[in-house]
Amino acid sequence: MQYDLGPVEVKKRNHVPHWVTPRSIYFVTWHLADALPAEFREALRREIDYGLELIRTARGKLTIADRVRLERERRRKIERCLDGGSGACSLRDPHCAAIVTESLKYFNAVRYDLLAWSVMPNHAHVVFTCRDGFSLPELVKSWKNYSSREVNRLLGRGGTLWQEDYFDRSIRNPRQLQRTLQYVVNNPSSTGLIDWPFVASYPEAINRHF
Repeated sequence: MQYDLGPVEVKKRNHVPHWVTPRSIYFVTWHLADALPAEFREALRREIDYGLELIRTARGKLTIADRVRLERERRRKIERCLDGGSGACSLRDPHCAAIVTESLKYFNAVRYDLLAWSVMPNHAHVVFTCRDGFSLPELVKSWKNYSSREVNRLLGRGGTLWQEDYFDRSIRNPRQLQRTLQYVVNNPSSTGLIDWPFVASYPEAINRHF
């Protein structure tokens, strides 16, 4: 079974393609600006460049499957780095994590419908659907803008809190949705955060998609 996503519009932000569809279930992740060390980013860039060069040498050009595979591997490595607790982890402070939580919950069932989310010490995951009249980019922008302003105010600091962009994926089928929900809900405990309160799922919303 595949979800009917409706017409697909592909947009680019910072050279990264993003699928925008009217009926998508989105899985979105964004992280704090200091969460990925410079040496990690450079090593990852070299690794991806090397993989691209091997493919071009062997076949001359990249296929869509090649790009998907390389992007999937890049995201896995980034997720492992984030789960390792890199950066200052400002969201380990429960007051800061609560601000991000509030930004996610505030317009739930008004502008979007949450299926699950978790706020980690240096990143956040959200699984949700957009309501009519609201789009993925504007919703993520509103979450990031509000939480950035309020967390910086709480910490008495300025500057950039979040990474400039975010990672998103459209869920294609119930099996992928189930795996994604499990990953998001279990992310705190899998990294050693016991009794971490900044995680939730919404069974009624989830059941509408099974």
